[in-house]
Order: sequence, then structure tokens, then C-alpha cells
Amino acid sequence: MNLRTFLTARALPAAAALLLFFLAAVIAFTPQFRGEVLPQHDVLQYESSVQDIRAHRAATGEDPQWTGSMFGGMPAYLLNVAYPAQLVKHLAEPVVGIVDTPAGFLFFACVSMWLMLLMMGIDSRVAIAGALAYGLSTYFFLIIGAGHITKMWALVYAPLMMGGAWMTLRGDMWCGGAVTALAASLEIGANHPQITYYFLLAMGALWLSEAVASLRSRSWRPLLRRTGVLAMAGVLAAASNFAPLWYTAQHTGDTIRGGSELAADAERSGLDPDYATAWSYGPAESFTLLVPDFMGGSSTRGFAPEVAAALTDYGLRDVATQLPAYWGDQPFTAGPTYLGAAALFLAVLGFLLADNRWRWWLLGISAFMLLLAWGRHIMGFTQLMFRLLPGYDKFRTVSMALVVVQWTVPLLATLALMRLWRGDIPPQRLRRALAWAAGIAGGLCLVLAAGGSLLSDFGREASAATMTAQFRQLFTEAGMERYAADGTADEMGLAAAAAMASERASMMRADAWRSLLFVLLAAGAVWLYVRGRIGRGMLTAAAGLLMAVDLLAVDLTNGQQPAGRTHRRRPHDPGRQGARIPRPQPHGQPVSGRHDLLFPPFGRRLPRREARTLPGPHRPLPRSRTRRGARHARHPLPDRAAGRRRHRGRAARDGQRRGVVRCGGRGRRDAPRRNRAAGCRRPQAHGRGGRPRP
Repeated sequence: MNLRTFLTARALPAAAALLLFFLAAVIAFTPQFRGEVLPQHDVLQYESSVQDIRAHRAATGEDPQWTGSMFGGMPAYLLNVAYPAQLVKHLAEPVVGIVDTPAGFLFFACVSMWLMLLMMGIDSRVAIAGALAYGLSTYFFLIIGAGHITKMWALVYAPLMMGGAWMTLRGDMWCGGAVTALAASLEIGANHPQITYYFLLAMGALWLSEAVASLRSRSWRPLLRRTGVLAMAGVLAAASNFAPLWYTAQHTGDTIRGGSELAADAERSGLDPDYATAWSYGPAESFTLLVPDFMGGSSTRGFAPEVAAALTDYGLRDVATQLPAYWGDQPFTAGPTYLGAAALFLAVLGFLLADNRWRWWLLGISAFMLLLAWGRHIMGFTQLMFRLLPGYDKFRTVSMALVVVQWTVPLLATLALMRLWRGDIPPQRLRRALAWAAGIAGGLCLVLAAGGSLLSDFGREASAATMTAQFRQLFTEAGMERYAADGTADEMGLAAAAAMASERASMMRADAWRSLLFVLLAAGAVWLYVRGRIGRGMLTAAAGLLMAVDLLAVDLTNGQQPAGRTHRRRPHDPGRQGARIPRPQPHGQPVSGRHDLLFPPFGRRLPRREARTLPGPHRPLPRSRTRRGARHARHPLPDRAAGRRRHRGRAARDGQRRGVVRCGGRGRRDAPRRNRAAGCRRPQAHGRGGRPRP
């Protein structure tokens, strides 16, 4: 191969691919290149939590073994520790640091998917379309906005690991084994075992496909050799990350993932099934893979016209923007897992055109992961998997299994484009496959768009119960109990719920028509190619552009909207020792008061610079034993500035005043002396330890 041929066939397509990936990252995260920082909740928590670890390492040159910045204290090696033996991870850091995050996540996810497709024999120009479909997945933008950094890096390296496994089993065995060992080492080093676990299941499905092919051909020896090389690659990858894996395994038994000695079945290990399946993707919610707003979008998305008009007569028009449009079964969500209408159409076409060694294992693992994501909606199947799959009961948020589906769909779509690129499909078969794919994807969109409110109640019944209860509580707190009793709250709740359901149906219909448009555009491009009106290059470019525009439009309008958020850090001011623990402040985005209800499994957490474990005598007292009539005592942290002065002070966060003992009987805690029950005490001066004097 001469230099001109090399540049035309290899170098120029590779340079074009990298440039397109970088441009996509720039478009998605434009504020980053203006010097702005994306507000990421989990990143803020992490940076605050490891501050004392980094300070200890800088002062002593050693890693601490314990930190008090997380929960009530925990091993520091689970948060931040420098493992010198992770050579592969350390060598990769300068490479992935070329493009800074968060744009670097999108760029390297596209590069990893592109390299995987090259290993699978896909043309470099066709692989660009599939790489963009993977890198622009809406789920990536949601977890980037939330700050799930380790999860995102695991998803970046996963395609490269799968490409190495494919090459080991179907291509160059030794080269594939080397790539698998390298990529698996990076995947494990990303330190998100759940993502790695799901893709190991996908790798197992690939191996089963090869085992079936070997069984039919009655040639087991090549498969055994390739399996041995693949297993050796896994051993090397695990050995390069032995220290973190060992420490994590040792600590698991002391966490909720190790079971509970107080449970009825004390020998059972793993998470509680109800906790593990709290975030389950419902069967109806699975339509968001094709129509993103089928369930209303995100939990932070409010209503505007119809709901606001329904609440105007009651003087609550502004409340419409605070009500969640999302009506799915998850406790809350930052947005839908949308795979792209154009990508799904091409994936169906790819399934119809691909060989049997491709189609069945990809369809099987996609269906299996979808069932895992349904979680508590098919609890019998989920509990069976908890028992059969080793280690599966250690993971929560089962909806995360859809990450494999968002990998298989771009892969199938690329297989369709590659078959069209080669032009080796009989015209009759191609027309029949095109009709079936357009009928399945487009027909489903048409049914959803035309059916509208006839298909579901769009959460009307549940919203009516919730809104009625909220209006009753509002009237009760305002001292207007008669409105709660005469049916006014019920009337307001039903009116608001009807408007909410109607607006949700309108959102779904509009999005279904939009998805239908992208399906028709993609099908039209394929039809023009079949008729000979456009060439294969134009078809590939059109398909890649449609998938990118489709996904990017949803990425920037749903969920966290990373391109539109800026981060303004407030100055670090821990305050004096006696100051009360401050409330968490919004970092670049408003935090609604309803989050206490939306986050029941976790509750709120403070940035760890502000929330420290309380030492010895400064702990809140659980119960006062000094007087018989006292039920509950709660004392603030000692205030050095106030010292021994007698005063009530400002109201604390829970409404209780300084040094006041909550009393039983008919008297209130701040009632006059004559109305207080026996045993109650007036506010007292603090002693040296911050406790009331006897």
C-alpha cells in the first residue's frame, strides 16, 4: 500500500472521524469552552468528601485509612486512594486528558465505539454514524449532569472491551486478547462494577452464540483455544486492579450489600429486593426508548398552559411549573432513556438484514436486559435472577441495565448501513426488509400519535389522589378546614389532575409525531438508495446526520440540559464552631422543596465540607432523663460567641429554639409558665459541654 492509498483509505477517514466527534462534543458542551463549569451534584459531594484525604496525603505522603467526611465515617480507600499497581489506568490518564470533561466523555465514547466497529469489520466511514449514535445517547447526558463520573468512564471503555472480545472469538485471537486485556483493565479501573457486570453478561451472550455455532459445525477445539485466551485476558485485567477489587470485596460484608444479621433470613446476602428495584423501568415506560416524552420527560419538568389555566381560578397559576410532568413508576428521573427513532428504525432494519450469528445474540441480550430493567414489575423473574446470577443481588437501580440496549441498537443500525454499503443484498429482500422496518417503527409512532389519551389515563387517577391530598393539607395548615371538608379540595384536585393528564397526552402526541418524522426521513433515505437516486456515501452521511440531530435535540432539551447550565461556586465558609449546620444551597440550579418526598431511599445530603460527624458531648441528645415529663431533648452545637448568655436565639432548622426542652402535657414548648406541664423547664444557659445545667 503506497502513501496515497494509505492516506485516502485510512488516515483521512480517521482524521474526519475524530474531527466530527470533537465537533459533536463542542456543540453539546459549548459552555465548557467558554470557561464555564457544569454543576454536578455527585462531583461536588465527592470533592468535599475527599478534601481531608488529599490534605493528609499532601502533608504526610501517605494515604489515610479512614475518613469522617462520609456518613458516620468509612474506610478512605473506598473514596480516594492512589494505587501504584494500576499502571494501565495511570498510563491512560494523559491520553483521556487531551479533551477535558465533560466534553471528553462524549468524545472518547464515540472514539471507543468507532474503534470497536473497526474491529468488527465495519468500514471506517460507516462506523462514524454508529459511533455518533452511541456517544449521543440521552442516558449519557443525564448521568453526566448528575456527576456519575465512574459510571460514565465505564461506559466509555465498554465498547472497546466488547470489540476485543469479538476479535478474540471471531478474528485475530492474539490481537483480540491483548485488546481485551487492555480495555478490560481500564473498564475495571473505572470502578463501576455494575456497568462492567452488565457488559460481561453481553459478552457471555456473544460466547453462547459462538458455542452454538461450534456445536453445529462440530468443531470445539478452536472455541476452546479462543475461550482460554479470553479468560487469560480477564485474569490479567483483574490482576492489574487487584488492590481495589480486594478491598471492595472485603468491605462488602460490612455494608447493606452483605445482608443483615437482624433479618429473618440471616444467611441471605445482598440488597433488599424492594430497595434494589426501587428504580425499575416500567413496561409502559419502555416506549420512551422510541418516544422520549411518553412519560412526561423528567421529574423537574413542570406544566405550562393547560394546568396553569385550570389553577388560575384558585389563585395557584404559578404552581403549575412546580408540578412534575413525569408520571412513570420510578421515584424520580432526570429524563428518559431515549435511543433515537432513526436509530431504532435502522436497528430493526439491521436485524432483518444481518446474519444469524449477529442478529439472535444481539436480540437476545437486548430483550434480557429490558426484562432486568423492569425489576419490580416482574418480581418473580427479578428474584430468580437474584438467585441465579452470581453477585447480581449486590446492585441497585435495575433500570441501569438499559445501557446494554443503548449499545446494541447503534450496533444493529451500523450493521444495516454496512450491508447497504456493500450492496450485496437482493433488491427484493431489501424492499421487504425496508417495508417491515418502517412499518414496525413508524407504525408504532403513528399509533401513539393518533391514539393519544385513548391509550392511557396519563397518570390522571394517581395525580388526582396526590393533588387532593396536597390541597387538603394546604387548607388545614392555613386554618381553612371547612374547605377541606366541603369537597373544595377534591374539586381542585380533580380539575388539576384532568389538566395534567391532558397536557401529558399533548406532550406524548407531539413527540410521537416527531419520532415518526425521523423514521420516515431515515426510511426515505434508504428508499432513495434502493431506487439508485443517491449513493452509499450520501446514504451513510444522511443516516448519521439524522441520528445525531435526533438524539442531540433531545439531549439538549430534556433532563439536565447540560449545555444550558452554568456553575457559580459560592465561597467556602465553614463558619464558627457554634453555628448550626446550614441548609444545602442550590449549586447552579434550583432545588425544589418536593425533593424530600421524591428521594425517600436517600434523603438529602449536605456537602461534606459543611457536614461533619459530631464529636462526643456535642451530639444531639436522644432523650432527656432529668425530668419525668420531658419527652424529647435536642440541643444545638455550642456557640462560643454567645457563650453563657441567656437567650432563645434564632429558630433552628426544625423550628425548635435553643436550649428548649420539648415537653409533654397540654403545654407548648414555648408556652408561659402557668400553661406548661409539670417537669418542663425554661430555656437554660449552656454549660461547658453545651448541655443544659441540671
